Parts: sequence; C-alpha cells; structure tokens
Amino acid sequence: MKDVREFYNHKYSGFEGLPGYSVEKNKIDSWMSLLSSEKLLNLSDLNSQTCIDLGCGFGLKTFALSLYFKFTLGVDFSSKAIEVASLLNSLPEKLNFTCSEAGSVNSKYNFISAIGFSDFNVKDISLQCDRITKICTQLLLPTGFLMIASFTDFSGASPTGWHLHTRKELKNLIALIKRNDFMARIIFPSNSFHAFQKSDGQGKLDLLKQTFALKPKIYLMIIQSHG
Repeated sequence: MKDVREFYNHKYSGFEGLPGYSVEKNKIDSWMSLLSSEKLLNLSDLNSQTCIDLGCGFGLKTFALSLYFKFTLGVDFSSKAIEVASLLNSLPEKLNFTCSEAGSVNSKYNFISAIGFSDFNVKDISLQCDRITKICTQLLLPTGFLMIASFTDFSGASPTGWHLHTRKELKNLIALIKRNDFMARIIFPSNSFHAFQKSDGQGKLDLLKQTFALKPKIYLMIIQSHG
C-alpha cells in the first residue's frame, strides 16, 4: 500500500482533485434535489443529521454526500479502498471511513445510502427482502430512510452481468418489504421531470435530465419505518 499512499500524497490532496469528482458531485446533487422535490427530506435540515454510505468504495460519492450532513460514515469491505479513501479525506471532523460489513455497525443514522447496491445483482431480487429490512432495523433512525439506487430496462435479462429486473419483480419486492412493517416505494427520476421543473427551475431540471435520462432506467427504492 506504500506505493498507493505515495502516489495519492504526491498527486492529490483530497477528493476534489480526483478525475471525475465534478461528475460524481453533480450526480449526488441531483439525487438530493430529487429527494427534496419528493418531500422526502428538507435540504436545510441535513446539516444536523447523519448519513451512512454502504459500499462506499474509494469514497468519492461519500465525500459528495458528506457536504450535506453533520456527519457521514463510509463503509466498505475492501480494506484497500478504505485506506485510499482515508488518505483523501480532508474533512475528518465530519467524515469517516471504516472497513466493515453493514451488520457490524452499531450506530443509527437519518439517511442510509446504497447507490449501486450490489445485493440487487441477483436473479431473484425477492431474496433480498430480509437483508434490506435487517439493514433498516439495525441502522435506521425512526424518521430516516434507506435509499437504494439501481437501474433496469425491465427485461429480466442480464446482458452485462447485472440483472435487469422486471416491473413485476420490483413490485413483488416492495410488497414483501411492506409485509415486514416498512413503507416502501420506487421513484423513477425520469418520470419526475415536470414536477421537478415546477419546484426547482430549469437549471436544476437540465442537470436532472443529464443525470437520469438514460436507458436502462435509473430508479430509487425508498424504504422507511412507520416511525
């Protein structure tokens, strides 16, 4: 790891200097604006709230998330990724990284981020119900929510190795989560452009379209307790 440390210390002083940072930050800004337009959060309240980012990798999106919250924890099972993320972290007072499985984290959070949730890359997505409800029970504060971001073309195929679940499969998973005493729904950002324009104006609408107007469709699965 010495070579990696020397390389990052020499070339980059933080996440902002990394290639692709502005693209990743724009994505996170789009997610947060969309959640605000859906009345799931109030952006002005986030500086008193906490966030955990599951599967944080090298921490680029985690850093972008941390700019909104009082405290953010990035969690990943890769010790190499966590070491690099820690080297790049210029905000240790409000951002931390740990090499761990979600199940070994003891604190609860207002916001759980699972962008590109790898557990969804299975043929039978309904098998993930127990995993999702366990994460929420263990990590979620009563008024918070879990946001899982993924994508699909509803074909049920996996041409690139990622399973693209059908509408029926996604609806079945939502129904199973609800039976476990959680609230759950799916948001397709590309279906929210008109409402978003009304609340946030043309500039942010253009950013939203750049981020989400893709095929296959990006979607958010939102899970909340009944509080």
